[in-house]
Amino acid sequence: MTRRNHVLNKNALAIASIVLVAGLTACSPAAEPEQPAPTETETETESEAVTPADSEDDAATTGTLSIQESCELFNQTWVDYVAVPEGDHGGYLALALELEKVNPSVAEETYGMFASMKLAAIESSGEEGLTEDTRSEVVQWVLDASGACSAAGVTLQM
Repeated sequence: MTRRNHVLNKNALAIASIVLVAGLTACSPAAEPEQPAPTETETETESEAVTPADSEDDAATTGTLSIQESCELFNQTWVDYVAVPEGDHGGYLALALELEKVNPSVAEETYGMFASMKLAAIESSGEEGLTEDTRSEVVQWVLDASGACSAAGVTLQM
């Protein structure tokens, strides 16, 4: 291995590590401070203020995708992944960064597919490329989510 390849490997590994750490910290639950018990006046005011329309708006602003939307997004992400030319390390890294943004909003039933796809994109961006273990992990997560996706009317593509 030449010195240049060694430096590139270290840089790719450093970038992958940063992305992985960012992903792990983004997934860690934030500790919420304990709220003081509401007084009777506050309880009455809050119960009058909360309407079904307010609850629907709150659900819409959380940014969570439905199972169907998540499965369709995975299919598109897979198309994007296989479209990256072999050896285009920047293309794979860009895809991993996009997956980093999307992961918090996908349905819980599909999260493993997206997390393993992000790992595959990170590995593919390195000199060594995608390992068989990661490839198998992606396939396993897709199989695990296929039931939920099928029930939502989406057939997963690989």
